[in-house]
Amino acid sequence: KCAAGYMEKDSQEWGMNQPAFSEWLRGFQTPTFMPIGTFGLADPAGKDVLELMSMSAFIGTAGTGVTPHLDELCTSLMTVQVSGTKVWTISSPEMDSDSREATLRWSDPCLVVLQPGDALFWYVSQKHHTEVAEGCSLSISLQFSQPAPSEYLKRLMGMLNTLPEKSKFLLYEQTGSHQTDFVSSCEIVKDFENGKDSIVHTDF
Repeated sequence: KCAAGYMEKDSQEWGMNQPAFSEWLRGFQTPTFMPIGTFGLADPAGKDVLELMSMSAFIGTAGTGVTPHLDELCTSLMTVQVSGTKVWTISSPEMDSDSREATLRWSDPCLVVLQPGDALFWYVSQKHHTEVAEGCSLSISLQFSQPAPSEYLKRLMGMLNTLPEKSKFLLYEQTGSHQTDFVSSCEIVKDFENGKDSIVHTDF
């Protein structure tokens, strides 16, 4: 039987299914643009990679999903569709060219249909909405900080830094965000070992 809901990595439900998640991840091939071992079996200390990564699993039947919202995270995310079909819409902040004042709006949504085996990457400050279109949907989202979408982040931060707080508040309150300035806590750092940029959260 299928159900609708989600499992966080530290939940009891996740623990009951961890052997299955571990087995699935063992067969996962790291994308070529990501550091080798990002989704490997274990770190040098021998810990299961599931202990090191932030992951969530989402289950749903046709017609279920989540309303448009924003995750207050500095990390990027990869969502992998394991079963069923799920429709995503994603929007990013942009300048409102129709306004006489310097204000923000959400871009026209990009619609993506995920089938089993598909993966979707999405980034900081992107509003998203999902709905299961067909079948019993299982998707798994994994957070990662490297490589960072540097050009996107630089444009986003540069745009937000030039605007008054009111403009940012009016944009982010549409998503129910609690911290309308959370992007200011995100920072791009260079990993000198592999030359790739990472995005990290800094506390002020």
